[in-house]
Amino acid sequence: MDREEIVAKVIENTGINIDEATTMCHNWIDYVQDDIVSRHNWSFLKKYGKISTIESYSSGTIAVNQDSTTVTGTGTVWTSSMVGRYIYLPDENYYKITGFVSPTEITIETAYIGEATTGKTYVIIAINYSLPSNFGTMKFMRRIVPSALIIPNIPEIVFTDYIANPYSETGEINAYMYSGFDSNGYQMIRFRPIQQDRKLVEICYIAKLSSINTEGAESEIPTRMHQLFIFKLSELVFDMVDLDAKAEKYKIYYEEAIAKFISGDMSKSLDRIERYPDERIFKSEKVPTVGLSRDHFERI
Repeated sequence: MDREEIVAKVIENTGINIDEATTMCHNWIDYVQDDIVSRHNWSFLKKYGKISTIESYSSGTIAVNQDSTTVTGTGTVWTSSMVGRYIYLPDENYYKITGFVSPTEITIETAYIGEATTGKTYVIIAINYSLPSNFGTMKFMRRIVPSALIIPNIPEIVFTDYIANPYSETGEINAYMYSGFDSNGYQMIRFRPIQQDRKLVEICYIAKLSSINTEGAESEIPTRMHQLFIFKLSELVFDMVDLDAKAEKYKIYYEEAIAKFISGDMSKSLDRIERYPDERIFKSEKVPTVGLSRDHFERI
């Protein structure tokens, strides 16, 4: 059912066909969806994806002037996809690329502070990677090759306090951290260490649902569960007109129905690990990080 069908069912169910009831259903339908999602780690929200790290680029040479935001290349084939990456310049600093002019000209976010130079080497690397548009929370991240060990999430303070130069570190991915949002509003992450080769990372995450408070919008919650919207919105409509006994009755309907759906969804999981948080605190030999230790699986 889409939004209009749900509201029509609520009006039919309650017998209260007033403009305020329709407006209230519109205003609260997303709240009901959020409440349903928050009640359980629903299997229909679990999604899988892949992140491919980006190879560094260093072909040709560059020229740049002091206090300039323009970098000129010779023998370079720069592309618009490099906007958002970072370029290592001769003053040994990394600058964010904010504009693509041509295959031989880019602009940087902060003016170059080194001395003017020409014919120098450089390197462009990707630091941040965007997660899927519907990303909500991470369940786990792992590299299948060379091993299937979980890549833990670590707090920013660990990232900054224990890594002298995160840009120059090389090697296999051993952690990640969240790093804000891209221009589309998608969550971004960065790996530790920064990757300069192409690697494939698997992620499992809980998806966030889009608003259904628009005409014709339908929730991604399975259709068989849409009755939950009717129960909860009916409760709220009855509460609005001070019919407390009827509101209480539909509150009970809602709670009983959602409990049954949760029970049915739990029976689908054959993996006992699903009953435990995928990210948890454990202490390694060096610093505290977040994730699952291999021992955890052996204990279960």
